[in-house]
Amino acid sequence: MSRKILARLILFLTFALAAQAQRGEIRGQILMPDGNPPARPLQFLLTSSDGRMNELYYTDSSGRFSFSTRGAKVVEYTITVEGDGSTFATTQYSFGADWDNLRITLNGLKPRPEKRSPTISAASVYRPKPGARKLRQKALKELARERHESAEASLRRAIALDP
Repeated sequence: MSRKILARLILFLTFALAAQAQRGEIRGQILMPDGNPPARPLQFLLTSSDGRMNELYYTDSSGRFSFSTRGAKVVEYTITVEGDGSTFATTQYSFGADWDNLRITLNGLKPRPEKRSPTISAASVYRPKPGARKLRQKALKELARERHESAEASLRRAIALDP
């Protein structure tokens, strides 16, 4: 009877060690925002929700990658590719441990707002002569009092002073 128990214990330990030694592999490809493979290898950070993985990996020159799950029973992995500032933006992609042949397309850059210079018109830099300004203000007051002839005369003098 002790042989049966010993045999079962050995069988149990064999299966337990085999299950622990199993290593899953996740493969995929990272594509540029236009859907094409990158022209050079890309670096990405792989993290796991259980905290066991926090490592840098590299794709090959076609954007392909693979990594071992190391037998972890992880709920979720996250791949983060830092943006290069000229071709693509920082991209994060999360997925479960049971995924294989992932295709991750990097985020494109947001369009930058155009830099517009302020409009400068001739009126914005024009400064009337002081005498002409006083005559124009006098003409406006005359118009408010409905003294049209006096207002017209003041405006004509202002124009003559500062054409």
